[in-house]
Amino acid sequence: MPRNKSITDDDLLASCRDTFLAAGVGVSTMRLARAAGVSQGVLFQRFGTKDDLFFAAMRLPPPDFEASLAAAERASTIDGVVELGRAASRYLSAQMPIILLVLSHPVYRSSRPRSGELLADAQVIGRHLREYITARRAHKNPATASELFVSTLLTDAFHRAIGVGVERDETEWLRSLVDTLGIA
Repeated sequence: MPRNKSITDDDLLASCRDTFLAAGVGVSTMRLARAAGVSQGVLFQRFGTKDDLFFAAMRLPPPDFEASLAAAERASTIDGVVELGRAASRYLSAQMPIILLVLSHPVYRSSRPRSGELLADAQVIGRHLREYITARRAHKNPATASELFVSTLLTDAFHRAIGVGVERDETEWLRSLVDTLGIA
């Protein structure tokens, strides 16, 4: 296979992400390079080490909440939180394979490098929710309410990823969560 010398970093990272997800953290750089159509040297020139390549490839993309935020602004507070919860749940479920792989990386487990960087875009979820709850005066402690809400969504996404999730009506479940947390 001819080597692709003009592959963009984004395309290279996407290829490596797919390969890491398919083969795990221990995949060889030779296999990563082959899948991307480049030499191993290109990987090291651009990213320095395999760990640096891994963490760059596994950085979570920012969630796209614009439509959900707009819908939440037009809705009642409870319906708005449910809408934001639905969007956050979709995002977390889609990203869970990456989250689990990052958590399994030995360097991440030992020193948590780049954790803020890896999760920086994902933290937008909690910030949007906190700002929404604050603006609506929907809870006496918006930070705690939003943290608990997002933590519950993250746990739910994890449960579904490992196959112990429960089938249920998502809207009903989110409304129950909002009620349980006292968001009004």
